[in-house]
Amino acid sequence: MKKIDVCIPARNEERTIGLTLDSFLCSDFDGEVNVLVCANDCRDGTEDVIKGYMEKYPNVRLITTKERGKPNAWNLLRRNANSRIIYFSDADVVVEREAIRHLYDNLVGNKSLVGVGAMVVPYFDDSDFLTRLVTTHTSVYQGCLPGALYAVDNAKLSDRLKFHGLEEMPKDVICDDGWITGVIGPGGWIINPRAKVHYRPCSWRESSRVNIRFNQGIDQLKLEYPKIWDDLWKGSYMGDGNESVFMKRVHKLISIEGFGGKIHFLAGFLLRRAVGYYARMKFHEGSEKAKEKWQVSYDSKEPIILH
Repeated sequence: MKKIDVCIPARNEERTIGLTLDSFLCSDFDGEVNVLVCANDCRDGTEDVIKGYMEKYPNVRLITTKERGKPNAWNLLRRNANSRIIYFSDADVVVEREAIRHLYDNLVGNKSLVGVGAMVVPYFDDSDFLTRLVTTHTSVYQGCLPGALYAVDNAKLSDRLKFHGLEEMPKDVICDDGWITGVIGPGGWIINPRAKVHYRPCSWRESSRVNIRFNQGIDQLKLEYPKIWDDLWKGSYMGDGNESVFMKRVHKLISIEGFGGKIHFLAGFLLRRAVGYYARMKFHEGSEKAKEKWQVSYDSKEPIILH
């Protein structure tokens, strides 16, 4: 019988965790789905929401820890998972009904794969124009397994960790998605565009904070994990038939219908580059105290309501 564990790190996500759990529990998957949530140092009602689901669903479990950090939660979840196929998801996303099945079929059907990621789809309702512009067009290119949703073969992942002399994710890792993608290495992961997960992008006002954190994570990978960074770079920028990221964007631009759509895409690209440049300048000029500030993620987002 098919069996999977869905692992969700959560910190102060009482407004969104319910919708995330609902989307997994209602998935179109003909097998056993166990959901394991790690509430790490939650100061709101996240744990109470999860306990409410545990009363209704015996396949929902809760782990609590006072230690902050997604890597710590990721390690605890992986240690407590009972299935060979493990899904990792953020606690503020909505998964489409067929996503779990598409990722499972990909992973089990291809012996060379260690991980398969979902296509991340931005959710807009009343978002302002600049936020829509600055949001990355994820249908163009995803350079690593997305934290929003990906599946791994845990046995194969253990082998890859041992190859790098590791047993689990170091607790100080900032760019956890990129780190695990680099551990898996080129040819060991893909993105399945049929498996979709919806997320609410940050506003354009928060985009510089996100970019600073991203740059800090990339710098850490380069300095502290050069082999993992090298494998991430090869798999991200030299994958898919050695087509460069630039060519991916060119092909996307060509495929967009209408002059207005092309202008929107180009304006968004230029705005994101400007924000990225500003963020890099601020990051490299900032003090250690300022850099620590940028590591703190916002704890809550507005729920996603799909119609």
